Amino acid sequence: MKRISVSQYLFALVAIPLVGLVISALILVMGAMAVKRDATFTHGLMDVAVSAGNLIHTLQIERGATAGFLQSKGAKFGDALPGIRSNSDRGRQGFARPSC
Repeated sequence: MKRISVSQYLFALVAIPLVGLVISALILVMGAMAVKRDATFTHGLMDVAVSAGNLIHTLQIERGATAGFLQSKGAKFGDALPGIRSNSDRGRQGFARPSC
């Protein structure tokens, strides 16, 4: 059996744990990148959900005002309905182009 030198022995003692450390660090970095990617995706989904909630709210307000207008045969909500409809249109445009 061939004898190894002290410098080769010390190199092996340092290199083997160092390789393990580098591999472990790469695994941790890849995991952190996956978590960041998932968080970014979830943030985008939350933007869409908030935008959809705002649109639903404004559409419900418009629906109620329209029902009141029709039920009163035009006596109520006639002056407020155009403004409510413009709010619904803005909410629909905001939902079509969420800010994500």
